[in-house]
Amino acid sequence: MTLVSSAGCPTEDGGSVGDDELGTEEGGDEADADTDDTEGSADTEGEAGLGPALALDYVPIKGFALSWQAEPEVEPEVEVDTYVVFERLWPGMPFFPVAELAEDGSADYLVELEVPLHLRASAGYYLRACADGACVDSDIVDVDADIREAAGYVKAVSPGENDGFGARAVVSGDGQTLAVSAWSEDGSSQGLGGDPNDDAASQAGAVYVYRKGAQGWAFDAYIKASNAGAADSFGRSLAVSEDGDACDRHAFRGQRGTTVGGDELDDSAANAGAAYVFQRIQGEWQQRAYLKAADAHAGDEFGASVDISADGERVVVGAPFAELEDASGTTSPEQEDAGAAYVFEREGLDWHELARLASLAPEAHARFGSAVSVAGEGSFAAVGAPHNQAGGSVEVFAGMFGAWSTSSQLQLTAPEGGARFGAALDLDVAGETLVVGAPLAGGQGFEGTGKAHVFVREDWSWLAHSVLEANAGEGSSGDEFGASVALSADGEFAAVGAPGDDSAFPSVLRGTGAGLGMGCVDSGAVHLFEHSILDDGWSQRSYVKPGVPGVSDGFGRWVSLSASALELVVGAPQDDGSASGMEGFSDDELPGAGAVWMF
Repeated sequence: MTLVSSAGCPTEDGGSVGDDELGTEEGGDEADADTDDTEGSADTEGEAGLGPALALDYVPIKGFALSWQAEPEVEPEVEVDTYVVFERLWPGMPFFPVAELAEDGSADYLVELEVPLHLRASAGYYLRACADGACVDSDIVDVDADIREAAGYVKAVSPGENDGFGARAVVSGDGQTLAVSAWSEDGSSQGLGGDPNDDAASQAGAVYVYRKGAQGWAFDAYIKASNAGAADSFGRSLAVSEDGDACDRHAFRGQRGTTVGGDELDDSAANAGAAYVFQRIQGEWQQRAYLKAADAHAGDEFGASVDISADGERVVVGAPFAELEDASGTTSPEQEDAGAAYVFEREGLDWHELARLASLAPEAHARFGSAVSVAGEGSFAAVGAPHNQAGGSVEVFAGMFGAWSTSSQLQLTAPEGGARFGAALDLDVAGETLVVGAPLAGGQGFEGTGKAHVFVREDWSWLAHSVLEANAGEGSSGDEFGASVALSADGEFAAVGAPGDDSAFPSVLRGTGAGLGMGCVDSGAVHLFEHSILDDGWSQRSYVKPGVPGVSDGFGRWVSLSASALELVVGAPQDDGSASGMEGFSDDELPGAGAVWMF
């Protein structure tokens, strides 16, 4: 893969943003010229600058290639017997060994590392050559802006104009499976194994699955609804289990049906919605369930949001336009389009509806169910109502012995109409940390800059902990910071998407993106935050942009982290690149085709 900066957004002088605009990163120093900061690296230190020259190349996907030529001798008549590669995460941090090779008589040596790019933006490496206790070290090689060349750029196998590929992009907890939806895709095939080049059903929607094997990432499956039809928007929401073998996808298809396994060809209730559960069995994907709400109605948009537990046994589905009815079947004005969420559980081979979740204080048009998240272990569920009159709300439910009840109702401390608090949310695996996006909240004197709020659970209560936002000089009006959020399994890392970010910076930067300018409108960005156990605070670890930012690409409209946070996946549903698969490069030849970036 080659990334061409000139295809991205230009700077004001007509050039491209490059290495000369990186400067010194917040919280760090200029790159060290020696190896004095090698505390904890090895028992035997070498003399800096006398070892073989170390070269660093960037290889997709997420690869650092460290190479050198053989060093014949450490001292006269003392031949090298061992090479050790050391790594530090950023200047000032100690070096630690990451690879060791025995001298085997080769002229050239190569160490290939797979690294999380969002956590290695300021890393440094050096090589130590040793023989009989005597060692010499190379100079330090620092990661620079060319790290962008190692990012994965993923496209549909058959991209189409305005497909919106990347509107949802989810990496499994183990980091081995990537599922991407293109809900405006026009394929008319049904089920699995269809022809992705058939464009006979406008906006039917599709999901593409990629798997990581011994040879790297490869396309795995093209999945359609078993009853695919025009305007279904299959893939409007998407979730994947921990091992990547169970997927839940939604379509707005207008079917009345019953709760599970109903008539998939019944189109009598427009936009009622449905959810589909797929499972990977012996390497092949199969549809295992067709889910409907027991009280399905036209216009509910059941499936506008979905999430699945880590073990794939429990699914939560949002229906933000569901109307709440009393025992007589009557809906009061305050309950029109109030919204609901539904919990489904698998028993053996069968799925059944376990509970219907509704707000303790329902409001008309609050759209409760616009966003849902289930804790990895499946006992807690969070449901967002971003159109609540207070600027949005979130309710957390606890499930015990098959019964679900509200644990807490969360709102902004200072109500802000239109903040859309609850438009995005995510729970950690234990149900102890919750991050909630408010993408239209004001900040830094701007409207729609956005914020994200962190809550922590103490016993059965949820308490406000921190507010995450772009640093001063980094945010601007319309950034929509918080439009998407994702937590690592332990709740120690949080990725926050800002699809309206305007910076033209084309790489990954440790720290913040303050001072990078606004040369590429709505190109988008992702901010990665890390929690410190020392002061119990959150700080920004990195600022992530695509290798080729484009106007209105919406990079960050969706974000996903693996359980360990070593994989970061970002959707850019308005990317205009015409490439296909995983080997292309970004151009501007196919408007709105969409793309996914892997870091």
